[in-house]
Amino acid sequence: MVDTRGVKLPDYEKLFDNGKKFLVSVIPEAKASGDITGSDLYAAFPPKLVFERYAAAQEDERIADVVCGCFSAIGRATAKTLGSAVATQLLEAAVAAQELGKDAIYRYITAQELVRIFEPDKLWGLLEDKKWDEKDTPEHRTLVRACLTAFKEFELGGGPTRTLHAIEDAIGIEAYVEYLPKEVLVEIIRTARGVNDGKGAPDASPLPQGVAFSVDVMALVASTDVLSEHLPIPLLMRPIRAAAQTFGFVKKPEPPAEPASPPASTTLAPTGDPDDDEKVPTTPPPAKKPDGDSDEPIVEIGKGDGAASDPDEDDAALEDLLRGQAEKDKEKKPDGDGPLELDEDDVRTTVGAVPVSPPSGGGKSPPPLPSQRGGQTTGRRSR
Repeated sequence: MVDTRGVKLPDYEKLFDNGKKFLVSVIPEAKASGDITGSDLYAAFPPKLVFERYAAAQEDERIADVVCGCFSAIGRATAKTLGSAVATQLLEAAVAAQELGKDAIYRYITAQELVRIFEPDKLWGLLEDKKWDEKDTPEHRTLVRACLTAFKEFELGGGPTRTLHAIEDAIGIEAYVEYLPKEVLVEIIRTARGVNDGKGAPDASPLPQGVAFSVDVMALVASTDVLSEHLPIPLLMRPIRAAAQTFGFVKKPEPPAEPASPPASTTLAPTGDPDDDEKVPTTPPPAKKPDGDSDEPIVEIGKGDGAASDPDEDDAALEDLLRGQAEKDKEKKPDGDGPLELDEDDVRTTVGAVPVSPPSGGGKSPPPLPSQRGGQTTGRRSR
């Protein structure tokens, strides 16, 4: 508590949970060790921010407490009328003129007030950023002793016995054996044996009965003071940091970002630009069916590609075919001077190996056969 000229600040600490009570106990020790300075507090929690929070909560009395504490010439009635903006300007001007030290301001903006109006992670982060536990000096031994003592006092492990277990489990029995002096280990065993024999501790303090070697027995000798004196500071901070996570002194890390979805296909659709180097092949459209109801393909005589047929060209092709056939027949009959006899079956009205059936019913008739005289083929077409 800070008594500002007879005005006692209210005891908000009784409204705190055990985690905040721990911070209220530790911050003054951190200031005493030099790990948190007035300049650190002035940068992290400047008077402007403090007074704005007081004003938002309609706590002008708290602004007056700080102003009256820093400036003895200002009466309380006057200080209560200043408001947050004027009070801020007053303190900042005094600091700039070096008429007011930053440490002096935080003798009146107490650790209790900082814990009350600011988030715990901001205060704890200020201490952790200093990495003070990497140093091993008498001042830092004092600070870690304060941390362990407050941890045990406010039962940050969740009850007296569970708190002792939390310390022992976090540090590890192996560390006790490695770092504690031999005489301490002997005393731990002797104390445990005294419990087994139903005797009291050497100092006649009451001991738990009927338990061979409980955590309570260990803590009677391996107290927070003994641990703070002999064990490495980083080991001693293990239970403290576990409690910091539990009580929200440390912000939880952000969840990892979800992996990005696989990239979309890089195949480009045709743009229709004639200058494109790459063309995406397209399926040709199906051929149109010919007019009519029939699905049968129409074959034109004399054309192998399905084009329209010219009757004169068909007649000429047929005449050439028959002339060639007549020549072959003459070669087979070297003595034949008479006309070539052709049966009706010998005449094949084919062009391109496509048989042509005689029309049935209606439809266009095929071109006429060459002129025949008396059943004899002359090989020429009559005109």
